[in-house]
Amino acid sequence: SMLADRYSVETENITENLNYEYLSSLFLRVMPMIYVVDSTLLSQKDQNALLKFLVEPASNSKVIILCENKSSLLETIQSRCFQVKFKPYTSEDLSHFTDDSTILAYASTPGQVIELQRVGIDQIVQLCNTILDNIDSASIPNILTLSNKFNFGKNPEKIDIGLFSRILVRKTLDRVVSDSRFYSAYNVVNSLYNKLGIPGIDKKKLFESKLLDLKFA
Repeated sequence: SMLADRYSVETENITENLNYEYLSSLFLRVMPMIYVVDSTLLSQKDQNALLKFLVEPASNSKVIILCENKSSLLETIQSRCFQVKFKPYTSEDLSHFTDDSTILAYASTPGQVIELQRVGIDQIVQLCNTILDNIDSASIPNILTLSNKFNFGKNPEKIDIGLFSRILVRKTLDRVVSDSRFYSAYNVVNSLYNKLGIPGIDKKKLFESKLLDLKFA
């Protein structure tokens, strides 16, 4: 919004509209625009559509891609972007958005603060503990229903899988400190968190696969 105000142009978030028909319609616009894309929500198909749009961009337009981890983007997209890195937010920075100490313990960006406030940090922590306490005795069908709770790219009203997996890693690591038997579980959830950043990976299938690994860890 700061760039839009400075250059007197409109902005539009096109993350949910990365398809041929919609992107083609942008070429018909005459007025300058800044298009914003949240890379955390992109599938392989979305990234391929975005790449084509970057190769042949609409005239009078700029594209801003928001990204927490650039490795989640195709290298061909990265090579067409001017990269700007921002310093990590400090706890003091984030305290301007919330005074909830539990949220501040897990959030690393204002967006994560907002997400944890929306979903409820207590609900996420409780879900992490429930998984760690009960997954070894839960049935496989019940385990697989857990994926219905999460946003893997197109369900923003559900829990963001990336943020949840980050907190699950932290909660598992806390248990390793007092019980080394959770070390195998830590390796599984840490692998989940890292692989979620692989460009084009099927996050839902990955999550379900890692839940089954966690059951037998």
